[in-house]
Amino acid sequence: MAGPVVRSGPGLRSLDVSEEEEAAPCRPERIHLRRTGGQIPRPLEGTIELADLDEATAAELTRLVVAARLDALPTPESEDEGDAARNAAPHAYRYDLDVQCAGHAHTVTTDDVRATPEQRELLANVASIITA
Repeated sequence: MAGPVVRSGPGLRSLDVSEEEEAAPCRPERIHLRRTGGQIPRPLEGTIELADLDEATAAELTRLVVAARLDALPTPESEDEGDAARNAAPHAYRYDLDVQCAGHAHTVTTDDVRATPEQRELLANVASIITA
């Protein structure tokens, strides 16, 4: 079973980051989530500015982003992998998650089936904040 799909491109993580920057965990500034699909479709889309959250909630989201290890996911080599990811679980919710950190971004496409437990926890928390 394939893992989440991560896209890269202009405006995303630079190839010339220092070793210190590479080792530092992502400190998210903004998180955008788009949820589509599902057997009973309940689309959801929204953006969270961590600076607008209380300190405890922002710290918990930061912990969840680090635990989800979005920065360690491979980049797909072709659009075919993205198509395969979309078709892997046709009745599952599909998530497009953009996490903006200082100087770089992580864009992940996954679904209920392929997401790791840590990613599912992050997705659930982000969704609950957006719908609150």
